[in-house]
Amino acid sequence: MFKSRIKLFTRKVTEAFTACGLVMVQGDLTALSLKHVIIAGRVGVLTGLAFMACSFFRSDNRLMPIYLTGVFVTIADWITHPSAIGHDLVEPLITGACAMMIAYAYDKFKR
Repeated sequence: MFKSRIKLFTRKVTEAFTACGLVMVQGDLTALSLKHVIIAGRVGVLTGLAFMACSFFRSDNRLMPIYLTGVFVTIADWITHPSAIGHDLVEPLITGACAMMIAYAYDKFKR
């Protein structure tokens, strides 16, 4: 039980970190700096903690964790740093959508 929650936390941190890092540098990995890594790490940890809290609730819907990944990443990104793309919510929404795609790809690969 505890091991599965740690595994979930690690997976969600990784998904959120990857999505946030890619969107912040707009796909140009040569522009990735330590500042970007720290911000993406914060977004990842907040997302992982939100999933740890939700792991106590049971859901039989296979797509719910994918949806919640996008929601939690969007909120964590919005809280953590100001948007560098357009309006205040543009970058967090793009990051959340990217995280959902990563979570969906992981879910498909896992099966």
